[in-house]
Amino acid sequence: MEIDEFQFLAFLHSKPEVEGKVITEFVDLNKLGLHYIALEARTNSSRYNDDQKIKTCTFKKGIEWGDMAKLEKVEFYQCVFESIEGILFKTFNTNKKISFYGCTFYGDLKFKDVDLDNVIFIGCDFKQPIEFSFEESKLKKLEIKENKSKDVFLSLVDNSKCYFGELYLTGLSFSVLDLNGHIPEFLLFSSVCANFDFNCHYLNFQISSSGIYDNSVIGKLNFHNPTPTLKSSIRINNTEIHRIIMPNFYEDVAINFLNVKFISEVNFANSIYNSLTFTNIYFHPNAEINFSHSDISKVVFAGVIWPKNYLVKSDNQLFWKKTRDELILLKDTYRQLKWVNKNQSNNIDAANFYKNELRIYWTLTWKYGWNWKSPLKTINNKFQEFLIVGSNYLFSKFGQSIARPLIWLFTVHFFLFYFLYTKKLQESFYFEWFGEIDWNYWGKYLTYLSPVHKIPGPFENDGSFLVLDFFIRFFSGYFIYHVIKASRKYAGN
Repeated sequence: MEIDEFQFLAFLHSKPEVEGKVITEFVDLNKLGLHYIALEARTNSSRYNDDQKIKTCTFKKGIEWGDMAKLEKVEFYQCVFESIEGILFKTFNTNKKISFYGCTFYGDLKFKDVDLDNVIFIGCDFKQPIEFSFEESKLKKLEIKENKSKDVFLSLVDNSKCYFGELYLTGLSFSVLDLNGHIPEFLLFSSVCANFDFNCHYLNFQISSSGIYDNSVIGKLNFHNPTPTLKSSIRINNTEIHRIIMPNFYEDVAINFLNVKFISEVNFANSIYNSLTFTNIYFHPNAEINFSHSDISKVVFAGVIWPKNYLVKSDNQLFWKKTRDELILLKDTYRQLKWVNKNQSNNIDAANFYKNELRIYWTLTWKYGWNWKSPLKTINNKFQEFLIVGSNYLFSKFGQSIARPLIWLFTVHFFLFYFLYTKKLQESFYFEWFGEIDWNYWGKYLTYLSPVHKIPGPFENDGSFLVLDFFIRFFSGYFIYHVIKASRKYAGN
């Protein structure tokens, strides 16, 4: 049934529910107040505080809604707002509650000089990018749940005279959400799928879901130059985040990640984190982590699955393309991660970060420590460092591999002992894959493997034998030390 503005207002002032109407004209709900005034003058009664329900109505034109409408609580059910003019909320001087259930919107929602207690959108369908704009307005709570759309742009226009209290977004899918400098007291995102690009100050911010990892999916979470207060908090729970950028945090903001999966870029650069906690965190094997120029000594890690080989962002690039400063920052990042995990009694992760720290230091020594124009100067200054760190990597992978020193031990000892056995002991050695084992040779081979083996009496004064025996003892002891060191890599010593 098609009706005009006057007929629609007449229905509103005479009935608590209006259903199934098609309003063809622009509706100024402020005129509804005139109907109430006239009615009150004739009947000495008032419906100012009654609830109003509008069901399955279609609005062909826009709506202007002001305080003169005298509606304290209005609920829209499955209504369609076809005009791109949208709805203008203007000059509300008292708290009101407005709810939209299963409605369809084609235009923007504008708030000008209003004071609203609660505006709710549940199961609504935004047919095009919708702008929520505020001008000299106060809104205590905006709640949007179970949006049917898959591509929504939600923008809150910045104005210094605006107050925005709480923002709750649940079960939504956003292509872009831009808060444009607003200062909400509390932000809650639950089971959302969105890209967030924030450029504002925050008091409280939370992303939460009921399940683990797969309920909220954030394509991008970006904080631009935040300046939170001492009571600030950021909590992100049960969420999958593809890119998160949180640089330049220097205040005592409490940041907590619980049951979060990081897929791609994780940027916490240029910050001092006094209260940052990661609990039950999964980093994708190819995730790029960046803690450059940050102090993470107070960060807490619990139940973290790190990327493949415990690598952070800049370590995924080729070494010869790195500058000296980049390598120094990378080494310091590994040093901090090692120190933090060790202080939290996580010796396994600490050992892996220590391995990467030494690997970067070896690269620094090899690439920038060697002066090719002045080799003698290099030998005096850096050769010892290069030799110590390089041999540590070559023979035991910085104490992380037990196989490497064992292979080196048996291989080097085989050649040295073979020479000793055949030349000095003047005994023959034979080997057959499927034949008889030369127990005499292998028995002496294992005996001489011990650095404290005895020298046969006839060779106590044989100089060449003693020199060869010295090298056997030296290399055996050296490689056995690396075996013991690798076997204790998680001991925390």
